[in-house]
Amino acid sequence: MHAVTRLPTPFCFSVAVVAIAALALPAKAQNIGAGFFQPAVPGVYIEQDGNVRSREVDQAKQLTALRSRAKSVAQAAKDETLTFVSLPRVFAEARAAIEAGKPVPDDLRYLGGLTQIRYVFVYPDEKDLVIAGPAEPFVVQESGLYASGKRTGRPVMQLDDFVVALRTADDPKGRVFGCRIDPDPKSMEISKGVMEKYARKSRRERMAAMARELGPQKVSVFGTAADTRLAFVCVAADYKLKRFAMGLEPAASQATGVGHGVDNSRPAANRYWFETSYEPLRVSPQGDAFEFRGPRLKVQAGAFDFDARGATKTAMEFAKRFNDRIPALAVAEPLVAELQNVADLSLLATLIRHDRLDRKAGWDVSRIADERTYPVRKVPVPVTADTLVSATAGSIAAGGVLFSTAPWVADGSRQRDRGGELSASRKQVSTFRTGDEAIVQAKK
Repeated sequence: MHAVTRLPTPFCFSVAVVAIAALALPAKAQNIGAGFFQPAVPGVYIEQDGNVRSREVDQAKQLTALRSRAKSVAQAAKDETLTFVSLPRVFAEARAAIEAGKPVPDDLRYLGGLTQIRYVFVYPDEKDLVIAGPAEPFVVQESGLYASGKRTGRPVMQLDDFVVALRTADDPKGRVFGCRIDPDPKSMEISKGVMEKYARKSRRERMAAMARELGPQKVSVFGTAADTRLAFVCVAADYKLKRFAMGLEPAASQATGVGHGVDNSRPAANRYWFETSYEPLRVSPQGDAFEFRGPRLKVQAGAFDFDARGATKTAMEFAKRFNDRIPALAVAEPLVAELQNVADLSLLATLIRHDRLDRKAGWDVSRIADERTYPVRKVPVPVTADTLVSATAGSIAAGGVLFSTAPWVADGSRQRDRGGELSASRKQVSTFRTGDEAIVQAKK
């Protein structure tokens, strides 16, 4: 049985309903009964009674912290370090630790502090498959569910997420995956009824009645294992997207200029969701070097589930601002960066499957694909969301995450590297890869 928790859902008065995911921690990290809470991902915590909520923060302090982080990111870009990770060697060492009954070392579990995948290099003669990208020293949260760079605060990639992405890419039913958060189809009708019934009551009474009458909402994960950190990140990022859409993240909204998507003038139903977004995959003529480019994410808005039609003008403008500011939002909100990491790992897994890079590199991934021989950490499944009421304006907002990386690796979506830059980079990487090291760092 998986643990079930509920997260209050922001409700925008009169009348905006947002379904917010139920986020949870492994039981040992909850400290239930001790009166404490344990953060799972930035800004999300679990209370003594098992409820998971968004942490209240001092907006002025948060804004100062965001500006400081932005400066750190800019400085880090000037002095960037690339990390080269040999996937076959990482898994060989991780599997050896598991078979010996030991924990997987942090440098393997968190892929050497990688914060993005930029390059993929195949070395058939050496039977190696290497990924490369910026990295930094990192600190791991006590729960182990979250690790972030010491310099920039950006979340680092995790080996378990890649394993889940690889298994998802291998499953024909799971090549499109994500989550959805569904308010009651009668939410608008219910909210109007409450407003009429409690029109003469105090604001507090109206808010309480609205939360009570709307009740819990359904959270679903599809196309991938629901009890994994990867699924948890999808739900958590969607939760943050809804808070942005409703104007409930004022510091980050101010720092990035993203604003909100609430229609103040009239009742309206809008859905907002994340999708993957990349520039054409850059590929060497030999098909042994690849470059990932682009924002990784985009937000869509529509009136129906995962259908980018029928959104209000306000909703479409919010989505455009969000997409124009993805790099800044990834700095301001770590959960956006976390979802970018999931996108990169999913694209990598799909590329490996599509181009059979594991076979080209002579790398047997069959044991990784099997949960019995390579288990990943389990996370409680998000199931329901309560409703939280707040006063701003008048529309229903729901949404989710819809990831499909296959179009980005399709043969017709590629850009050939005719200048030979990727092939040159592939050869240069060989100078950094010595001995049997799984992870090597070098100056850009």
